[in-house]
Amino acid sequence: MINLSTFNQRYFAIQKFKTKHSKHVIYKNSKVPSPPVNPGILRVNSLKILGITIDNLLNFQSHISSTITACSQMFFALRTMRQHGLPDKALHNIFQSKILSKLLYASPAWRGFISQSIYNQIEAFLRKATKFNFYADASSDLASILDKLDQNLFESITNNPNHCLYYLLPPKKVKNYDLRKRGHDYNLPLKDEKIFINRCLFKYI
Repeated sequence: MINLSTFNQRYFAIQKFKTKHSKHVIYKNSKVPSPPVNPGILRVNSLKILGITIDNLLNFQSHISSTITACSQMFFALRTMRQHGLPDKALHNIFQSKILSKLLYASPAWRGFISQSIYNQIEAFLRKATKFNFYADASSDLASILDKLDQNLFESITNNPNHCLYYLLPPKKVKNYDLRKRGHDYNLPLKDEKIFINRCLFKYI
């Protein structure tokens, strides 16, 4: 890990009062060692990175709960627009583009880590939106929606060698024969349903 003073000299000055780093991260019941302590840098249990709150337990409970709360507050705006005569189809479009997209933002990254209770919270939110007739596609359950998001991102990565996540894919197999068409030609790593790339390699084989 690069020393902060060296980093400041080589690149730019770090504003310590704006800087934080996470405590140890627990994954698969094992602790990832904490980074060395840097004076003036606050050590915290969770960090917000690219709009996602990541905690040291990697369960994303704080992120999902706060997102559901924020999305629920948007229901008032939708009810107000309905009272002013906005048709249901327009409300469905608003819910899809503003609320559902916020709720499921970066779901391929956190989907494998959430518990069943958190998953049930998201399902309950969608049932509530359906009850208020804000969400029109009630026939699609949460698993199907998340699967579609996984598949779209996975196909974007595999079809574009310039994609920023393309380097995470394993090497392709060298095939001496071809018995059937496969979903992809990549080698399969050890199975881990929590990790997006790993999960998709097995799901879309």
